[in-house]
Amino acid sequence: MSSIRRRILLPLLPLVALALLVTAGGIYGSVRRDLLEALDRELLVLARSVGAAVEVEPWGEVELELELLEGLGFASEADGPFYVIRDAGGALVAASRDPAPGPHAGEEEGPWFEQEVLGGRTYRLCTLRVEKAPEDDEVERRGWLAANPGREVPEAGPQLFWVTAGHPMDGPEETLRMLRYRLYLGFGALLVVLAVFPAWFVSRALQALRRLSAEADGVGPLTIERRLGQQGLDREVEPLVDALNRALDRLAAAYERQKRFTADAAHELRTPLSALRAQCEVVLRRPREPAELRESLEAAHRTALRLGEIVESLLALSRLENGEEKMDRGPVDLAQAAREAVRLNDAAAEVKGVALTADLPESLPAAGHHGLLVECLSNLVENAVRYTPAGGSVRVGGAAAPSPRIVVEDTGVGIPAEDQARIFDRFYRVDKARSRAEGGTGLGLAIAREIARLHGGEVTVKSQAGKGSRFEVSLPAAPEAFRR
Repeated sequence: MSSIRRRILLPLLPLVALALLVTAGGIYGSVRRDLLEALDRELLVLARSVGAAVEVEPWGEVELELELLEGLGFASEADGPFYVIRDAGGALVAASRDPAPGPHAGEEEGPWFEQEVLGGRTYRLCTLRVEKAPEDDEVERRGWLAANPGREVPEAGPQLFWVTAGHPMDGPEETLRMLRYRLYLGFGALLVVLAVFPAWFVSRALQALRRLSAEADGVGPLTIERRLGQQGLDREVEPLVDALNRALDRLAAAYERQKRFTADAAHELRTPLSALRAQCEVVLRRPREPAELRESLEAAHRTALRLGEIVESLLALSRLENGEEKMDRGPVDLAQAAREAVRLNDAAAEVKGVALTADLPESLPAAGHHGLLVECLSNLVENAVRYTPAGGSVRVGGAAAPSPRIVVEDTGVGIPAEDQARIFDRFYRVDKARSRAEGGTGLGLAIAREIARLHGGEVTVKSQAGKGSRFEVSLPAAPEAFRR
């Protein structure tokens, strides 16, 4: 089983490490670029200064202004900057150190920046293409003619040179090495901190869940009224707590119904069981004549039948409430189901002297299970006949709009307003003594309501004490496919 903390931290830590790595790489790359750009600017100035120190005499001889080069700080040793001058063919003209870097292979003017290893050390180089025209100096011409009597001064053309300025990379590389060390150390420590603090924050955030878990563990049969507290909770957790409290409300209601059902069932079963036991004890006290024995056995049989009726009703209600009752939903005629319910109760109504009539439309298309709907309506008709005195009437009607519905109306004793909310509870009777005398189990209305709920419908009641009752079963409208 995975934990919330692990699911939060496992993807978070790689992302944090990647972010720190990218940040460190960005800092390192930016500093390295800045160092190289500063060094390149310095080398470019040196290379241009070296190019300015190159002179071509009118007769083509190359000379360097040594005073200018010495002022630029060039050194022959490997620790300082140096310069190299080559002609267009790559031949070495002048150099401030040995060994000198090789000739540049490019043809463009440049500048070109590159790194090269010379004598085991890395140098940063800047190379320029410099074109020099011969100087037009009359003094120099006269001097040359004096040194070369009888000869004319040769006419020289422009000359091309490659000027390279270099500097060792020891300083920038040492700076970058220290920067890498500090980045590793600083961002490594930061990664540890960012790994520890989220874990601490997540643990604090989960304290509310641990508290809720402890509170939920405290809810039991003796503390079923307790609910989870919402004080100090985050907004994201409040919907969960609300849902759990609603679930506890439903659980408490179911628990109370179960306790009441257990007590009611024990009470309902105790009476016929006591009667059955008493009948058996009476028979066993002394020998009986066959006729007397038969009468006692018939009484015991009636009691056993009543017990069986109660048990069967309890099992049916349990299957309905637990969703165990199989129901193949299909097209069904609700009016036909009502007619069958009337036929099932015709005999009982006739014996009691109650006029049972059906005033139903030809067809009421619905979706559901025919047998269960007949049982639902039969229970309502049976209940109406049972509580309607002789000479009264029970009418079964129906309507198709706004949804298919069946109405069972009687002129019976009616139901007081204070009892109407509980008549669908199991074993609840308005007049308990009379109900037992009539033979009811107190489960018929509860079964009818569960069957209606199973079909997505409902059973409602309107009644007035002494004037009769009106029960109505309404179901959702049948789909178009069932009406064709």
